Amino acid sequence: MKMVLNINLPSEKIQAINLFLEQKNTTLQAELQKYTEQLYTKIVPQPVKDYIEAKADSSLCASVCRKVGKGYHPTGKGLFLSVSRSD
Repeated sequence: MKMVLNINLPSEKIQAINLFLEQKNTTLQAELQKYTEQLYTKIVPQPVKDYIEAKADSSLCASVCRKVGKGYHPTGKGLFLSVSRSD
């Protein structure tokens, strides 16, 4: 799941940022995305990152499993189990 962040800033400041970022061939969204990734890397403890990655991998596994067929690995190399939450 992705979330949207809203930032309140005077339009003049956003226009100035956009003007100078355009000269550097980038966008405000791209720069904010880079910064949030850097902040995540710096602030979030490694065990939490590992948990989030494992959770995302199990969601992907479950999604692929539903598409390919119950219990069969998409590469054809045996069986796998998917973990899902029931809320």
